[in-house]
Amino acid sequence: MRSPKTARKNSSLERPKLYRASEEMKQWAAMLAGDLATWPGVRSKPMFGLVGFYRDDKIFAALPRTRALTAPHSIIFKFHAENAATRKARRQLQAYPATGWLSFELRSPAGLRAALGWLDLAYRMASRGGVFV
Repeated sequence: MRSPKTARKNSSLERPKLYRASEEMKQWAAMLAGDLATWPGVRSKPMFGLVGFYRDDKIFAALPRTRALTAPHSIIFKFHAENAATRKARRQLQAYPATGWLSFELRSPAGLRAALGWLDLAYRMASRGGVFV
């Protein structure tokens, strides 16, 4: 019989590496979270050092609180429907096909505008029935 530690090591669903979020990234994430909190139907919930954002019952984004998932300065989001804009996004961003998440790395405060654009697209694609609204 395998120990739980060995079973986890051999699991095909390895735990993803979490990066420590810098103080700068924590500030940027807090600014983005403040905007997301004002959007209709959005609620947030802590998850593994990040904060998950939901539109109704669909998670559409996760922002670093103490940890980041794909890089120390990254946010992640997912699209719940496809259209020309989401297909273009998948070509421009780091994608994780097995999970459906995409990653955007913030390199400076100037990237906050682009981050809000990606989050807005993910939010709109999380509407009921995946209707682009």
